[in-house]
Amino acid sequence: RPSMAPEAPGSSNEGSIGHERQRTDLSLSERAAVQVATGAGAAPSQEEERPLVFIKTYKSGSTTVAKFLNAVAYQKELTMLHPLAQGWFQNGELVRRGKAGERYDMSFRHITPHVDYPALGVLLPNAHYVSILREPV
Repeated sequence: RPSMAPEAPGSSNEGSIGHERQRTDLSLSERAAVQVATGAGAAPSQEEERPLVFIKTYKSGSTTVAKFLNAVAYQKELTMLHPLAQGWFQNGELVRRGKAGERYDMSFRHITPHVDYPALGVLLPNAHYVSILREPV
């Protein structure tokens, strides 16, 4: 299993999450993302934890949610799926990596313009898919 460790919280170029921030200061979407990522409020289960694919959408607060997911992944020592070369997955990249046997626990990227969802399913088998939508202004 390749080691694609998440960044340490606060180490990204986009700024830090701010560990001093209390959960009561979070917006509704941020609290929901933390609950999804950590399983807070969910009944205990004997099931194995499933991978998570967070599909970032533009101008919806998804970067903030991705920062929280990164912190959770770092804390839980999960493996992360990131594009190899640029900010997005290249055409055929997911298929090649899946055929190479790579498997991951979490992905949170803008996954356009080249998304092969069956190949993504090989890299993150049986994953939960989550995104954010907002009402246009």
